[in-house]
Formats: sequence, C-alpha cells, structure tokens
Amino acid sequence: MTWELITESYQNWRGMTEAGGRRIKRALFVDATSVRFLANDEIERLERLTLLKDYLEDKVDAIEQ
Repeated sequence: MTWELITESYQNWRGMTEAGGRRIKRALFVDATSVRFLANDEIERLERLTLLKDYLEDKVDAIEQ
C-alpha cells in the first residue's frame, strides 16, 4: 500500500465528497432501437411523480417552442 502511494498516481475526490457528490462508475448499454419519444399518456402518468414533474414540464415546453 505505501509503495503504491509513491509510485502510482491517484485522484483526489475530496472536493466532490465535501460537496456531497458521489462517483459512480458503471457501464450502461442501451439498445438504440428501443429509444423513442413518450406518448402523451405516458408523460401525464410520469408527471404525477414529484421528482419528474418540473423536469418533464420544462422539456415539453422546450419541445413545443
């Protein structure tokens, strides 16, 4: 362990940790043929979720402009 501190480079995550952030390193594979726009009824259903409501409203407004 001590030898690695001397010979290897390392990333200091202190700033991100103090800001309350987390680093998550994962691969996410998406089938491009499965990506599509949501239907209006799907958007309405998702807008009932508090965490998504403002985001979806902003995106719908941006698309309509």
